[in-house]
Amino acid sequence: MIKQESTATIASSSVRPKKKIATLQVCFLEYNARSLNGRIYPKATCDAIYQSALEKLADPNGLAVTSFVSHEAANGNANTELVGGVSRIWQEGNKFYADIDLADTRAGHDILALAEGRYLRSESMRVLGVELAHDRAYDLPLVVVQEGAKPELLGIDLTTRPGLMDTARIQQVLYEAAASAPYTESFSLLDAVVIQSKEEAPVSIPLYLKVILEEGMTADRQAHQRIHDNLAGVLDATVKAKHGDESARFMALVESELTEEGRAIAVKHAVKIAAAHDDAAKQCGMECAGCYNDELGIALDPDGDGTPDNEDPADQGDESTKKGKKPMTEAEMLAALAAKGYNVTPPKTVEEQLAELRTLSEAQAAQIEALKTAPPQRQTLASSAMNETGGYAAEPLYEEGEYLAGPLAPATWKSLANRRVPWPQNIDPRVALKELAPFMAFRLLENEANAMGRSVDAYVEPHERV
Repeated sequence: MIKQESTATIASSSVRPKKKIATLQVCFLEYNARSLNGRIYPKATCDAIYQSALEKLADPNGLAVTSFVSHEAANGNANTELVGGVSRIWQEGNKFYADIDLADTRAGHDILALAEGRYLRSESMRVLGVELAHDRAYDLPLVVVQEGAKPELLGIDLTTRPGLMDTARIQQVLYEAAASAPYTESFSLLDAVVIQSKEEAPVSIPLYLKVILEEGMTADRQAHQRIHDNLAGVLDATVKAKHGDESARFMALVESELTEEGRAIAVKHAVKIAAAHDDAAKQCGMECAGCYNDELGIALDPDGDGTPDNEDPADQGDESTKKGKKPMTEAEMLAALAAKGYNVTPPKTVEEQLAELRTLSEAQAAQIEALKTAPPQRQTLASSAMNETGGYAAEPLYEEGEYLAGPLAPATWKSLANRRVPWPQNIDPRVALKELAPFMAFRLLENEANAMGRSVDAYVEPHERV
């Protein structure tokens, strides 16, 4: 008997999965953070990891910064346990944040349910190209960049027990604009995008303007980011693409709303929409603020007084005067700026620049001669410490197990147990304890197994032997 699939089953199997179902905003790193496995992340290492991650995400052909359900799943390359990947990272103060987009998969839906219910609240990162180094100025080993290597952020995995216990947290769960609850506070950009109509019938507001109405004025960076992305898509599609590789993604966000009516509204209010875009870009700290000024003929206003610096304030309300006014010469512009209180300094001539270079080179030559004739000075060795500007001067690194093979060998235990004998200065007691604990545990298990006529192999794995 042949079993036939129902029409609903066939239809559901042909549905194209979503690109993402939600986004987790997480904090994954902090300057001088202490991890549970006994290590410190200094500022220089955090900056190196952050910079390499930015470069990796900017590469369109680079491998994804993945997110698995656990480090074990990531190390085992269990693709069915891959829940998504990092789409954006940024820094705020001493902390580093990331957006993890969740895929439309079973694992993605499971993680979303756990994060939404706040059962899962933390994560942990995977990094290559770093190592441990000891420094007497710190009570724990430092995580430093390997010599000749470049750190690589492989991924940020979900876990209930993060290494950075006080830092690694899932901040919030973000959904698409259509699924998020609207904000109720006022928004200052509304005045810049009011749609005027002489018709009595109400005008249909496009989705890209509804985003501003729904998001509202909030301290949430994500709201400003969504406003920017929608307005950037409208302006890139109707004025000119100004966001490089991101322009295609921005335009895709508003593609369905750019009908003939929506495009006409966008063209009519392009200057006001550009002003709203610039405000949102500034709130997000983006460099694209003012990128449409040249295309729309918007004059620069560096002093922020609302009057372009190449116009006379007395002519603001007279359109006929504006149209017939001649452009200001360089001398007139300098005089106008000086009248406003600016300290205007004319550019230096070529002769003046050459004279400064000659004076500078003569001063440098005199300094070199003085150094040659000066008596040699005694040099002192600086203590090895993490210098965030000059790098890290590495000491001979401690390797696990070397205490037991040297100063803490069983032959010296009798003297170490004698309190009258000073403790060796070149041995960290806490690190020594970490070595002695597994060693003694193994020996106790071995004696217990021998007493019962068994092998210690039944109690420990081969890699756990000391």
